[in-house]
Amino acid sequence: MLRGILRSGRVAHAYLFTGADGAGKSAFAREFSKALNCAESHVLSDACDSCGSCLRASRGNHPDILEIGPDPHLRMEQVKAAIKHVGYKPLEGRFKVVLLLHAEAMTDQAANCLLKSLEEPPDFSVFVLTAPSAGSVPPTVASRCQPIPFNACTLEDVLAYTRERHAGHPMCEAAAFWSGGIPGRADLFFERDYLGARNKALVVVERISELDIMGFAEGLGKEETSPFLDCLVSLLRDLVVIAARGREGLFGNPDIRDRLEAASASWSLRAALVALEETLRTRTVISLNANRRLAVEVLLLKLRALAGDGYN
Repeated sequence: MLRGILRSGRVAHAYLFTGADGAGKSAFAREFSKALNCAESHVLSDACDSCGSCLRASRGNHPDILEIGPDPHLRMEQVKAAIKHVGYKPLEGRFKVVLLLHAEAMTDQAANCLLKSLEEPPDFSVFVLTAPSAGSVPPTVASRCQPIPFNACTLEDVLAYTRERHAGHPMCEAAAFWSGGIPGRADLFFERDYLGARNKALVVVERISELDIMGFAEGLGKEETSPFLDCLVSLLRDLVVIAARGREGLFGNPDIRDRLEAASASWSLRAALVALEETLRTRTVISLNANRRLAVEVLLLKLRALAGDGYN
């Protein structure tokens, strides 16, 4: 879509890139701004990455590209700086570009300040805003931007991405499956030690009947809890697939399938389904500031009962 815009030469004055965190909005916004001012983009429909303009954009010091955010609060002073930036003619490229990353963080005053420039933009200006959704920014701003949605990728696309970025790593398939089609989320699988979190979740699945529940919950650090629950969801889902004799492509942790096959002897289909539901519920209540340790303890007690078919 963006290459088509560059190829046509019909560049809008404002774009709103929407999608989940990790979908690539910021990365594409930077590449698009680079291509807009590339000396060869009229031929390539993309940035050449070798001209002076592209090299300066890659280093983050292009005089015609201003990046603002991400910031907890996108303030009026920052928007005023953006408006001042587009008020001057380009020094090197064809466009004065402003990237407003995480535009959902705009204050009301900042949004009102931006509105006038979106309504009466200079001919050579381009605003690129990123946000989780069009509804997360004021409707008066969203309506003046051309929407560019960043939807979830296919499992195959994310798997190809993880294999390129993390070549040879045994967790590429698990990361792609866990990502939900968001490439950046797959990267977090490696960056936040999800392998360690998955090992702890595997202990629960394999040895819940003999687990020291209080000690396990106490030893689970605050930062570990979220990835632990994410991995437990993934493992329990695989137990459901095994119990239901689902097809191979549904499996999210193929590198430890043998261990999960062995563990499945303790989990009926009903038990695995209810355990999955309880884990998802626990993840939700912790996100709503429930007592983390107590919530994990209660979950593990329920899983122990489920594994023994004693939980109603």
